[in-house]
Amino acid sequence: MDRLISCEFNMDNACVELKFLDGSMRAIDTIAVENEVVKYLISGVELFPCEEQRMQKRFAKVVAYRFPAQQKVLTQFDECGASVGTAALLARESEREGRL
Repeated sequence: MDRLISCEFNMDNACVELKFLDGSMRAIDTIAVENEVVKYLISGVELFPCEEQRMQKRFAKVVAYRFPAQQKVLTQFDECGASVGTAALLARESEREGRL
């Protein structure tokens, strides 16, 4: 398993499949990797009580991140229901804009 001969994404199982010269193969579950990244990026979540979830039409009241994010980014995240990954990218972009 020392020489990689191919690397392909299999849409049927959402895995990256690595094939090696010796005939061995490894599969990386991209969904599991994404879930672990999300777990790392979020430091805490406060949920609405059950009755308020129906009224608010969402579950999370507050999401605390492990990366610096401006309030503008968090508001955009909240309004559009974007993924945590999107929030991280928005935060990074806002940080870059601040440096220019």
